[in-house]
Amino acid sequence: VWEWCDHATWEGKAADGRDIFHYGGDAGEFPHDGNFCMDGLVYPDRRPHTGLLEWKNEIRPVHAAGKDLAAGTVELWNVQDFADLADTVQIRYEIKKEGTLLAEGEIREITCPAHEKVCITIPQLGELSGDQTYLKLTYVQKADQALTRQGRVMGFDQIALFEEREKVLEIAEAGAVALEENDVSWIITSDRICYVFGKKKGAFTELVRDGKALIEAPMTFETWRAPVDNDRNVRQVWEEAGYDRPWIRVYDCTAENAGEKVRIHCDFSIASVYRQPFLRAKALWEVNADGQIKLTLDADKDMTFPYMPRFGLQLVLPENQDQVEYIGYGPTESYQDKHRACWVDRFTTTVDELLEDYVKPQENGSHYHCAYVKVGELKAEGKKPLSFNASYYTAQELTEKMHNYELEKSGHVIWHLDYGMSGVGSNSCGPELLKQYRLNEEKMHWELVIG
Repeated sequence: VWEWCDHATWEGKAADGRDIFHYGGDAGEFPHDGNFCMDGLVYPDRRPHTGLLEWKNEIRPVHAAGKDLAAGTVELWNVQDFADLADTVQIRYEIKKEGTLLAEGEIREITCPAHEKVCITIPQLGELSGDQTYLKLTYVQKADQALTRQGRVMGFDQIALFEEREKVLEIAEAGAVALEENDVSWIITSDRICYVFGKKKGAFTELVRDGKALIEAPMTFETWRAPVDNDRNVRQVWEEAGYDRPWIRVYDCTAENAGEKVRIHCDFSIASVYRQPFLRAKALWEVNADGQIKLTLDADKDMTFPYMPRFGLQLVLPENQDQVEYIGYGPTESYQDKHRACWVDRFTTTVDELLEDYVKPQENGSHYHCAYVKVGELKAEGKKPLSFNASYYTAQELTEKMHNYELEKSGHVIWHLDYGMSGVGSNSCGPELLKQYRLNEEKMHWELVIG
């Protein structure tokens, strides 16, 4: 544990009621550490950061692992130094498939001395099958202690019961579609939709379904995230690569009407305006009469460039499209190297509730390993799990502002659908991000359905 709290002074309320916290030079003091004093486990007013929740679960009294899942056997390891589990812990368990509860129960008596292991049996495990099925074990305090009370949740483990398979993603034929062309666009229409694909943008610029505009700005391929505190050292390298201002260049864009689907083939690259491309890609976009879109993308990264903050699509939705549902790691923000306080489930929330409101604005509120996500009227799923976040703030706004009370909402919902995002690491004062958590694949294949 590096530091308990964010060191900032409370300076009253902004005009809109938000708290004003000052840090690192805001009072004209010298010397100071900038926002390097804002690295605690709790906010200045002692509200928990997600990092405190991560730490809580990391020091849980029991660790679990599947032993013989077909026989319903799970192994428990008592990591306490002195106490027997029989005196301290009871377990609640639940089994869910794609967020739907299949079975639940309690195990009240577990005898296991400190630092020993024991096996328990959960009979329902052997009766289940199917992907996206998880067992969650929640460890509950059994009796009152000096500072804590019976019933307190002490931590949890979640075990995937069945290995996930890649989904087969297809969009169904749903009626006739028409295709028109002008100098800058392909226009796809049916009795439900009018979609416009920008030949020079390499993505859709307008989506109208049943008379409603689904997006309020062109889709874009995005490679930037607002730097987190731990990106302080790599940020300059990312900016030199041009990841913060990606420029799409389309080399070829053709389309064909297959009767009940339109297919658009697009070859493009992504680069800073002053450097060679760091990514070259071929994309196939398919659209049906109901307005479902399938993207199949193959990309090659120039490995002379540094690893990427993120790669994915950005959609700009109407501001009132604020209801969110997803199956993935939640309920708090999660990243590939930061999800110990989270578990896989079906969660419903709002764009406001997704925000993790750091005093120094930065990337926040993403959710990792999502099989499915819906924001407003649009939903998305990938052949492989994806990451997403939805925010009223653009990545540029979160990058440029130094205090959360200064943030200005965009007037839209900014929805990121990410093929991948690099982990958040510990490089503010620790080692560089470990290679296994870097988005640095030379070849990427992405299949995604939006509709």
